[in-house]
Amino acid sequence: MPHPNMVNAGYNIVPKNGGILHQITAGAGNDNTEQNGPSIDRLGHDSATVVLLGRANLTASKTLALSCTLQHSTDGSTWADAPAENQPANQSGGGAIATVSTTGDSNFLAEYDVNLRGLNQYMRVQFTGDLSASGTDIATIACLVMLAGSRRLPST
Repeated sequence: MPHPNMVNAGYNIVPKNGGILHQITAGAGNDNTEQNGPSIDRLGHDSATVVLLGRANLTASKTLALSCTLQHSTDGSTWADAPAENQPANQSGGGAIATVSTTGDSNFLAEYDVNLRGLNQYMRVQFTGDLSASGTDIATIACLVMLAGSRRLPST
């Protein structure tokens, strides 16, 4: 019989704020600008799911390209990009990992599983939204990190 807490996913996943709500406007100074998420102490967790979610209002044939990079740190203040094998979708340095192309006002969600083994104690997500329009399109983006892969059984 499994440990009682092992059948409840809530005991095995730790949600963390990966980034604030960031609103961008096509062609404005905040379009295609990398945002740094907060420092996350991942001690004891070997994997995570990174979720980029939000809302976009796009004109016909225009897109929102989403990208993100995982960084790690020994002290939570000096950052370096994680190795390529630890990057979402195995894309070192980011790159478009999801594209939203629904015309009009719509919600979006893109999730990526990442291996945290071998990384330093602290991590953060850098994320970017790039609107292809030269004006009028807007998007609001947030990031959620769900830590998992705990090396210890949860307490009862």
